[in-house]
Amino acid sequence: MPVEFSLVYRGPLHANGSARERMDIREQFHPQLRALCQKPTSQFRDALPDNLPLVKWVGGVYDMPRPIEIAFYRWAVGDFEFTPLISHVHDLACGLEIEWFRHEAPGAVIGGGDLDNRLKTLIDGLRMPREVQELAGATTGEGNRRRFSLLDDDRQISRFSVRTYELLGEAPSGHRSSEIEAVIHVTVIPLSTDTYMNIGF
Repeated sequence: MPVEFSLVYRGPLHANGSARERMDIREQFHPQLRALCQKPTSQFRDALPDNLPLVKWVGGVYDMPRPIEIAFYRWAVGDFEFTPLISHVHDLACGLEIEWFRHEAPGAVIGGGDLDNRLKTLIDGLRMPREVQELAGATTGEGNRRRFSLLDDDRQISRFSVRTYELLGEAPSGHRSSEIEAVIHVTVIPLSTDTYMNIGF
């Protein structure tokens, strides 16, 4: 059986959203992904330790220290340490099925900008930031440095689909056309069967 789970996003989503908006999206997904890792039967439990190896950006990839003994890692950027659950180290990809809910009839002009570029903003929020500029000034304060992201790179997405739905009833007071609710159904896809790194997927 494939590994499947779902993530939820509620909030503004603009075409070509700012770095701040992308970071806010990451912060919504982080506690959901942490809860996924904490499930007793989760294939992602090995992502939880705080002493995972730190990687460097070398030759266009996140380079793991050798020998590679565990497929999860930490990427230090700014105040944060990000751990992606689906990465090239696992030789994993994923499929995304996105259900997009809005206070507009299906087929109506998309409020808040064109659909393709709003999707790009959402998908950018699923991957960890590569450079400190992508944090948009965000800091941990006195909080935990660790953050979980779905992806190390959006190249790990092998397929995706989108369906839009109308939210019935009156929009809440102060609602803006850019605000949506999205349910993202994730299917984990092993890219090969000849590596121990993706055993269990």
